[in-house]
Amino acid sequence: MKNKKTIDYKVGTVLTKLNDRTLSVVVYEKYKEKKYFKIRYKEKRILVHDYHNECSTADVVLIRRCKRVGRWKNYMVSTNLSLFWSR
Repeated sequence: MKNKKTIDYKVGTVLTKLNDRTLSVVVYEKYKEKKYFKIRYKEKRILVHDYHNECSTADVVLIRRCKRVGRWKNYMVSTNLSLFWSR
């Protein structure tokens, strides 16, 4: 049996819409400090490929890792979650 690759999904908020089909998304990751056992958050900004140009700023999106699209873009928009939450 072959090992299947797991798809890496992350949830983030769109900061800016940079160019055509490019978004800047901020993702918060939760981790626990080893020394003091406090829970901290790490902020990571990721450039994301938006194929249909459907997202705007302050949208909550589900992104997934994909084949490299540009020099810095390794993720693409899977779903725009703010469309479901606004109803």
